[in-house]
Amino acid sequence: MTRQSHSVSISLLALLVLSAIGCAGLQPTERSLLLSGMPYPVPAPGAVLGSVEEAAIAALVHARTTATRVERESMLVGSIVRVENGLTWSEPQRSGSFFRSAGRPVVRYVLSGTAVATYVVHPRTGHFEVDRLNERITPSEKRFVKADPRHRPVFLLTPSGRVLSYAHDAEPVEVAAVRWGRADRGLSISRVAEISH
Repeated sequence: MTRQSHSVSISLLALLVLSAIGCAGLQPTERSLLLSGMPYPVPAPGAVLGSVEEAAIAALVHARTTATRVERESMLVGSIVRVENGLTWSEPQRSGSFFRSAGRPVVRYVLSGTAVATYVVHPRTGHFEVDRLNERITPSEKRFVKADPRHRPVFLLTPSGRVLSYAHDAEPVEVAAVRWGRADRGLSISRVAEISH
């Protein structure tokens, strides 16, 4: 091995070690995203973001990653709201247990005047048929958008990590895919489509 290739190997090894230390040093509560290989903390509630889509994805990821075991068995619903310098989100409300209850999950939910969209997390139940149905925007979510005089969109995080957007009288569009890794590696989000509401 030549001296030049040896120094390149050491540099690459040092870069890999530093990258690993950077990712491993993240606290589990920071719930980092890996976007293009760069660690990025998921914004906390109250963070102001520039677009409805960014705020919806951050809200969905935050709701899923901070949910307790009981909350993960429930449907979670919240709002994307306009604030002075951009958009943020409300804390999610949860339904009763999704699979263990006898009835359908219900969340009593009212959109505020500052709300521009709704976000919904469908739970993973571990039961194939239920989880398969949870991969779609439900008829009740479509009715919710249709009944809203402003027809504000719904963003859905499915059990498999797909983020779907549904706007009035349109087909749902997959806007992103979220993949959870080990706790020290955070998660990754890939853009699937750009949308405009």
